[in-house]
Amino acid sequence: MLSAFASPPPRLDLVGLTAAIVASYVAKHATQAALFQRLYGGGDATKAVVSFSPPAEVLGHIASVRVARWLSVAFGYGIALARGDIRAYHITTLAAGGGRPVVHRVGISSARVVLCDCRDAEEVLLKSQACKFVKPHRYRLLRPMLGLGLVTLEDEALHTVHRRAMNGAFSPATLREIAETTMTTEFQRMLEVLRDEHAADPLLEAGHSRSTASAQRCAAMDPQALLDETTLNIISEAAFRTKDLTVLHSLQSRVSISLLAFVLPYSVWEWLPTRNLRNTRLVRKLLSGIIAKVLAACRDESAEGDRTAQQEQQQLLRLEERGCRTLIDYLASSRQLSPACVLDNAITFVFAGHDTTSTAINSCIMLLARHPVVQERLAEELASAMPLDGVSVPPIQELQQLPYLDAVVHETLRLCPPVYQIGRRATEDCFLPRAGIVVPAGCEISISILAIHLNPNIWGADAAEFRPERWHSPPPSESIMNIPENRHRVLRDVLPPCAFAPFIAGKHTCIGKDFAMFELYKSIALVFRRLQAVWPDGQGIGHLRAGAVVRPEVPWVIEWKRREK
Repeated sequence: MLSAFASPPPRLDLVGLTAAIVASYVAKHATQAALFQRLYGGGDATKAVVSFSPPAEVLGHIASVRVARWLSVAFGYGIALARGDIRAYHITTLAAGGGRPVVHRVGISSARVVLCDCRDAEEVLLKSQACKFVKPHRYRLLRPMLGLGLVTLEDEALHTVHRRAMNGAFSPATLREIAETTMTTEFQRMLEVLRDEHAADPLLEAGHSRSTASAQRCAAMDPQALLDETTLNIISEAAFRTKDLTVLHSLQSRVSISLLAFVLPYSVWEWLPTRNLRNTRLVRKLLSGIIAKVLAACRDESAEGDRTAQQEQQQLLRLEERGCRTLIDYLASSRQLSPACVLDNAITFVFAGHDTTSTAINSCIMLLARHPVVQERLAEELASAMPLDGVSVPPIQELQQLPYLDAVVHETLRLCPPVYQIGRRATEDCFLPRAGIVVPAGCEISISILAIHLNPNIWGADAAEFRPERWHSPPPSESIMNIPENRHRVLRDVLPPCAFAPFIAGKHTCIGKDFAMFELYKSIALVFRRLQAVWPDGQGIGHLRAGAVVRPEVPWVIEWKRREK
């Protein structure tokens, strides 16, 4: 009887709850905006520039510009980062502050300080205050796919443990072995596809066998898909000793981050039943099954009991003697990482090990195709080191010693870093002396790698131009590096620590940096020794979109021709 008089359970008031959440975020934003105006306002030349709405050029290509601008009023730079031209965003940010920090509002409630000078980045990444900055919460957007691997870990102590467990897999000797075997084989296969299926033969173009039109029809193609496939094959074979992971090539287009992720708090976004999240979790489940089988095959018979540290070391030495001591062997034998952490790091390397490199190679092809004089100078250097006998491929140490190839690779990574920015969050109030600002606790920092790479105070007035010669020339007269002791030294030898940071800097430097560089040297040398890339008339760069890496919204089409000598 008592139950009949009991109070009914309270109903969830969704409207009231939504209104309360919105009100709390609006109040938080108002407080944060006032804080930034007080800290950085006032017109002091040493202070940051406050900008809460993106300029029109960042949104100009969006179909409904009017709607985009209204969304920008509501969400600040969130819409610009998600759907805008990401290159224009960083360039306009650099121009707005002239190298000084710029404050942007991103999402409903958060503000972000964007750093465009290498000396400010050095304070955050390398100097004594680096311990006060950690990864921001927005890295959690990658967790549905990557889990808690090196990229997404926020705990610095755990990050150190994970990195130490995998350092051995990226030793110079191991990477050189991979470069001379798996990398060479796969890039030669890619070259054969380009040469036999897409490259026009000069004799055919002259009308000796078939029409020019027929030759040209097979010459134009977007190389990105072939590069993705090749680099995925390399990481699958070299790091995991399996070809099963190449299934990701056909599924990768289904993995993306929705617009809502850029404008809503992570705690709200991760529970939304969006198609992007469903697809991402399905792909992760598939990859997890493949990697789990590989890990099981790599481990010794677990039924016999746990191995001692000495037994693990002996097992790794045996693997090294057989030439197969790879990343998956280190992960499988690690006693520091839990099975879940092993899986998360393996999936992280599947993506990071091919996506960024294929994007960088494609950017290099684009730049060389648009600058034929640079391309021909590179081809001449390669011709002296690589005879066209179809057999001789110089070892990676020799390719690294080719000065113009080295300059082309570095200039590509300067103008087109695969990742344009990295984030950090202040755990306590921090003063940046060069900028003259205090970054309040809880504030997010965005280090614009592209803006630093284009900063004329570092690279000179022609910072936006593709000019590989700069790397072996003295620092430009207007550069901060133009001091008396540097006048007889070349640019690459006098760069400040964070002036060139395509692989970040400090303790979070990309663990696969040398692996990626070896792929760039090998691929560019093999392709441009035998083929010529031509940029089609009338084709522009187009708009670049940010995802896990930065890629063109409309693929770049390249015309290929075989070299006669």
